[in-house]
Amino acid sequence: MLAEAPLPALAVAADRGLASSHGRGRRLLRAVDRIGRVREDHASDLIAVAGNPLDDITVLRRPNECLKLVKKGGSTFKNEF
Repeated sequence: MLAEAPLPALAVAADRGLASSHGRGRRLLRAVDRIGRVREDHASDLIAVAGNPLDDITVLRRPNECLKLVKKGGSTFKNEF
């Protein structure tokens, strides 16, 4: 069983770190024109959390408490709104 790796200390601001990780995946998959945007013609997965990860990045480490919405491939897997 794999243990969850702790989040490393942030060397960059949360907004830049989140944007960087998002953009890199799209480029690595060579799918910049097809994924990663919330648009009708894009394949996008979406989560919503209670709190603002730009103010408190640790909300992403507390899914039982903070994760409120999960959508993947157009299907909703969790909706606490």
